[in-house]
Amino acid sequence: MEVGLEQGLEFNKVECKQSNGELFASIYHELLKIARRHLNHSRFMCSINATLLVNESYLRLCVPSVKKIESKAHLMNLVSLTMRQIICDYARKVMNTKIDYFGDDSSEDSVNLTETDLNHAQQCIFIEDLMEDLYRVDPRYAKVIECRFFAGMNEAETALAMQVSIRSVQRFWSDARQWLTEYVNK
Repeated sequence: MEVGLEQGLEFNKVECKQSNGELFASIYHELLKIARRHLNHSRFMCSINATLLVNESYLRLCVPSVKKIESKAHLMNLVSLTMRQIICDYARKVMNTKIDYFGDDSSEDSVNLTETDLNHAQQCIFIEDLMEDLYRVDPRYAKVIECRFFAGMNEAETALAMQVSIRSVQRFWSDARQWLTEYVNK
């Protein structure tokens, strides 16, 4: 079943009906690309591959608290956001555990991470905190960053996912990038 972006889907994720699986399956390869992009920037995620990240995202989205999915773009945005949350949860766990990251610990829980890996984990946490601040400033800015940067959507897909015009997406994208530049340069 190929689902077009413009085709609105109204299936309830609480029940995880067959149509959920069909939609998910129809964009599975696109979701793997998004997962690989997330993981390429998260080298400390040595125990998780793209397939596991996509599957974990799907499982987290099949919960009663998640509302109806309105389109393919909406699902891709939700999955990308969920992937980022999974990676950030893992980064926080890495940073909060008392594991000898440089490989001197021989316990079962030991993870051999380099200083570069720890820096990547810290960057991931910084980006998540930055996105939370951006949500407080203007949720539309955060949403456009999620769609464009994290989910890899083009302007039209972002407009559809956000239910706004393409011109609004362009304006939000520009304003969000300006805000991010000012925030990082503080």
